[in-house]
Amino acid sequence: MVALCPDFTERPDIFLARGEGSLATTLARSGYRVVLVDPWAAQVVSSEGFDGLASTVYPALIDELLLRAGTGGLTWIGHGLCGLAPAAAASAGVSPSK
Repeated sequence: MVALCPDFTERPDIFLARGEGSLATTLARSGYRVVLVDPWAAQVVSSEGFDGLASTVYPALIDELLLRAGTGGLTWIGHGLCGLAPAAAASAGVSPSK
């Protein structure tokens, strides 16, 4: 499974732009399960900003995605701040439970 996470200013446009040649479409046609995620809509992000994303939303989201991915594994592709979420969570000592 591939999780595509855009920056909050772009929403999914960064991964869906250019129609048939978009990253999401290309990955799906190559056999990957593709999930577009929007962690920016979470209440904790509204109140705590990027810190809330890195400390709470990202780890919970990864747990859920790993559960859905099963044994197939998960690749996180983020753009902008969403691309920094894994590093920010790790530097804060926060990790998914799995």
